[in-house]
Amino acid sequence: MTPIARSPIAMRLSGLATSATFALLLIAACGPDTNSNNTPIPSLSPAVEASTPAPTPTSASTSPQARSQSVERFNFIDPDNGWVISDGALLGTRDGGLSWHDLYTLDVEIRGLSFGSPHEGWMIGGEGNLLHSSDGGMTWAVADRPGSERVLGIEFLDATRGWAWSDYEMFQTSDGGVTWIGVNQPCARNQGSTSMSPLTASVLLFACGGVPGTGQQLKSMYRSDDAGQTWERVAGDGILTKLDSGAHLPGGGYLRSISFLDSDTGWLSTSRGGLAKTTDGGRSWEGVDLKASLEWEWAPEGVSGVEFFTELIGVASPYRGPGILAVTHDGGETWTQIFPPLES
Repeated sequence: MTPIARSPIAMRLSGLATSATFALLLIAACGPDTNSNNTPIPSLSPAVEASTPAPTPTSASTSPQARSQSVERFNFIDPDNGWVISDGALLGTRDGGLSWHDLYTLDVEIRGLSFGSPHEGWMIGGEGNLLHSSDGGMTWAVADRPGSERVLGIEFLDATRGWAWSDYEMFQTSDGGVTWIGVNQPCARNQGSTSMSPLTASVLLFACGGVPGTGQQLKSMYRSDDAGQTWERVAGDGILTKLDSGAHLPGGGYLRSISFLDSDTGWLSTSRGGLAKTTDGGRSWEGVDLKASLEWEWAPEGVSGVEFFTELIGVASPYRGPGILAVTHDGGETWTQIFPPLES
């Protein structure tokens, strides 16, 4: 598979005609409604069912700023290659957000998005079914879902190795979703939210958020060194699950996502709680001050998602507000909007 050429970070920054300071805001995390296994697969557009190519992007589709857009979901595999779902469309960038192209028009609700490579991508439909693309998101086909329950989360490490989980099941694939084997899901059933960050094919970190209420949510985090067969709790919630070490996740805010660079360094995004960073594998957390970079009149309410590629470079989207996507090159001190593109 020929990799897509990457542009230097410095070129991306200098090429941005206008930069905007980013305010990260929070989201209320909640798991999707449960669904019986008899629910029919959602209908897809003829382009998906027949796997015919999506229309060639027009000048309008290559200039998303021409229409009102807000980020609903996003996924990056590196600082250059990323995708966003916005206003019923999937868009992609290969230059770190300098330019965006319409890839596919969606006619089903999407509750999960994960690419393992510039070509191989997965989405979770509103009924918990899986959709798969092998051409970077231009065409999609319904894929067999593992297990008996609707899929709640999916995360791929690369083109072939990934994990999908439901309310109480988890499965792992090493052949790009052709076959799935059962592993163990560490969270209790009916959690409010979950998030995974795979480090290698064996080492996984998984966060569990309980039922949210009044700006607080009990959270815990687990680590697996055998691809999900067994799990060790590395941080409790500090109330119901207390560790001898005292390690616990922040109680404020509702879990949205975790993103780890290695076994020590990672970020936690929460709605109504903000962004927090750990340098000891999740045993302790320090809040990232986002207010210093705010230029909006309304108060920040949290971060709907975060992905870091190095200790300095990452992308994130605020909860509520204008629904933008922004990049940082200084570890979260300052942020620059990359979607919707800023008008020159």
